[in-house]
Amino acid sequence: MKVILGALGMVSVRVAGDDVVPERGLLQRDLVQSVGDLYSFAVRPNIPPNAPPQAFPILTFQQGRFVHTDGIFPIQQLVILQNGDLVAAANTDIAELVMNDYIEHLSTQLGFRYKNVPQTRYYASTLVVEFGEDFGNRISELQKILQILTDEMPSAGNVYHLRSVDFGYNDPITNLTAPEDLDRVGFKIERRIGEPYQRNRFFCNAATKTSEHIRLLELIEATITQR
Repeated sequence: MKVILGALGMVSVRVAGDDVVPERGLLQRDLVQSVGDLYSFAVRPNIPPNAPPQAFPILTFQQGRFVHTDGIFPIQQLVILQNGDLVAAANTDIAELVMNDYIEHLSTQLGFRYKNVPQTRYYASTLVVEFGEDFGNRISELQKILQILTDEMPSAGNVYHLRSVDFGYNDPITNLTAPEDLDRVGFKIERRIGEPYQRNRFFCNAATKTSEHIRLLELIEATITQR
C-alpha cells in the first residue's frame, strides 16, 4: 500500500465547559478576536454587537496557520463547541500540536482553567491510498457478489467493481455538534472518484490517529493478500 495524501486529520477535546471557562468571565467577541489573531484565520465568526452568547453555541474558524519551530502548518478549521474544541489539519499529529498550543493560549492568556481538568480526546483521519492489488477481487466472497451483479444487472457490458465498504458500531455522523461525534466516523474505504479502477486508489476515513489509520490499512491489505 502507498499513501498518496494525508487529506485530513482531526482531533477534538471534550471537557465540561463549566470547569474550564474563566471565573471572571469572557466576552465572546474577545475570544473570537484572540483566537482569530493567534492563527491568522481568514474566516471568523461574525457576532453582532447585541447578540447574546447563547445565540452562537458553536464558533467556527477556517483557513488559519500555525507557526511552529518546524515550519508553518495550515489549519483547515478550529471549532469551539459548548463542551470542547476541535482542530482539523493535514494529519492528526499537526492537529494535536495546534490543539495543545490553543489550550495553552486559552489558559495563559485568557484565564481558562484547563489545568487538572479531565479531558477526553477523539481522532479522525482521512487518507488517499493506493493498494497493491485489486481490493475487491482479493475477497472471494465479495467477488462472488460482484460477479452476480455483473451477470444479473448488465449495463452495456460493464463490469461491477467494489466502490466502498463502510464499518461502524453507531449511526454515521451527519452534523458535528460535540467532540465525541468524531468517534462516529467509523472506518470507510471507498474508490477515489475520477480515478480509473486500475490504479486501485481509495479515499479512506477512520476514527483514529493518522499513524494508526495507516497501520490498520496495511494490516487489512496484508490479510486480504494472504487469502
